[in-house]
Order: sequence, then C-alpha cells, then structure tokens
Amino acid sequence: MPATAFGEMVLIWKAQVRNGGKFKPQTSTKDGLEGWMTFTLAGKKVETSRGQSGTIAWDLSAVAKEGWDQGTLTFTGTIPLLGLVKMGDTDDTFAPQYEYHILEADGEHLKLAAPKPGAGDWGEAWFWNFKTRK
Repeated sequence: MPATAFGEMVLIWKAQVRNGGKFKPQTSTKDGLEGWMTFTLAGKKVETSRGQSGTIAWDLSAVAKEGWDQGTLTFTGTIPLLGLVKMGDTDDTFAPQYEYHILEADGEHLKLAAPKPGAGDWGEAWFWNFKTRK
C-alpha cells in the first residue's frame, strides 16, 4: 500500500464471479453500503462500522501475477466490509476472508480480490471495491 493514508473507506460494491445468482452472505446490518472502514497506516490499524477493530499488514513483494496485482493485504482481528467468501459450490456456507490480493491502492480507491483456493488463472474469485468517503 502506498504511504498515503486512506482514511475512511466505504464499500462501493462486491461481486462474486460465476456465482449463479445465489450469493447472499449473512453479515451485520452495518456491513453493507452504509458500512465504513477506517485505516490508520501509521499503526497498521483498521476499524469497521461493525464495531470491530484489528490490524492490517501488506506485502508488496507477494505478487501473484505480474501486471494483475500489487501484493497482498492481510487483516487480523477483523475482516473488511462483507469480507466473507462462499465455502462450497452447493451450500450457502460462508467463511471470513483475511488475505486479499491488492489490485489497486491509490489513496482514493482500494480494490481487492480473493481467488477461490485452487482456482488458477481465470478461475473463480471474489472482488471488493472501496472508495474514500467524501
């Protein structure tokens, strides 16, 4: 992540690729479009509208594929807004996602992705797009 502070981030949208129209995570009411996250990069802290707080760590050397991501962002103690991924293909079981690929981080936008384990290139993945609240 760049040295620029993100401040308060809000969720723009979250989509799951190839979800068959069945994606419906069970999350807090403070987790959707009215939710927020505040990053404090100096202390590597994150706070959410769910009342949870935790820490973040980034590794800009952990690039999955050159030209696709900028490294990884890992949450500890909390997850980002709607930070749940579907566990199986046939049920509605969701689990918290703690590690993300950073697709974009420019001080105004934060775009994250989490591929389904074992998906490989062009496989199933989930995406989160955030922007700063004005």
